[in-house]
Amino acid sequence: SGVADRIDRTADGRLVIYDYKTGKPPSARVVATFDKQLPLEGAMAERGAFPAVPAAPVAGLVYIGLGTSPEQRDVFEDGLIDETWADLARLVAAYARRETGYTSRARMQRRNDAGDYDHLARLGEWDESESASPEDVG
Repeated sequence: SGVADRIDRTADGRLVIYDYKTGKPPSARVVATFDKQLPLEGAMAERGAFPAVPAAPVAGLVYIGLGTSPEQRDVFEDGLIDETWADLARLVAAYARRETGYTSRARMQRRNDAGDYDHLARLGEWDESESASPEDVG
C-alpha cells in the first residue's frame, strides 16, 4: 500500500504521478538505483492500487522540490516501472526462501546514512576506518 502525493490524468488518459520533496529532487540515476518510491507508485497506479484512480499507463514520474531553489524533475524512462516491479518481485521471492537472511543495510547510497535497524545490526561495533595494520595481526 502507499499514498501518492498527487496523481493527474492527461488528456489521453495516462497518469502523471508527483512526489513533493522538501530538498533537491533525486536524479534519474539515483531513482533507478536507490530511490524506488515513485517508480513503485507508478507500478501500483498501473495496476489500480489507488482506489480513487482507475488503472492506466503512466506518462510521467515527477519530483517537485520545494526547497530554497524549487525544481521540477521528471524521472520517467521507458521500462523503469516494469523493471522496478520485476526487481520487487525478485526481492520478495528471495526473502520468501527460508535460507535468505535479512540485510539491515542493503544498497545504502552513502556509508554514513542512518538505517532503521542499525541498533540491531550492531553498526559501529567494528569501525571500518580503523582497520588493523599487518603488525597488529601478526
